[in-house]
Amino acid sequence: MTRLTAAQARRLALAAQGFDRAHPPVVGARQLSATIDRLQVLQLDSVNVFARSHYLPLFARLGAYDTADLDALIFTRRGRYTEYWAHEAAIIRRDDWPLWHWKREALRARYTDKSAWVRENPAMLDWLLRELASTGPMTVSDVEHDAT
Repeated sequence: MTRLTAAQARRLALAAQGFDRAHPPVVGARQLSATIDRLQVLQLDSVNVFARSHYLPLFARLGAYDTADLDALIFTRRGRYTEYWAHEAAIIRRDDWPLWHWKREALRARYTDKSAWVRENPAMLDWLLRELASTGPMTVSDVEHDAT
């Protein structure tokens, strides 16, 4: 069995995540695509204190780049990537879209029949109906419950 020192293990982990390379002198669509392909997925996060979360992993691995180049790869009709709820809200390769068919079907089955949710969550539904009766109309963001 091969043994690693803690320092070797750290270097190996960083290399596996793409942190072992020098930043390229110029970053464009090709470098962005290669990095996303190596990572397989970029997680999205709605909380963006500094910058949108999917910009940061690429900045850490490549250095400064024009975020419009990444946006063109994702948010245009001919982009190589698309937004999808993979494990989390994420950017995935468009070519990988068919691989997620099983998840789309599972979600469709789970959420098409609303009565299933009602059967599985009677206490939550009772609470929500009481809350609406006492407070009147509410937006989704106004709903505060231990389960949300």
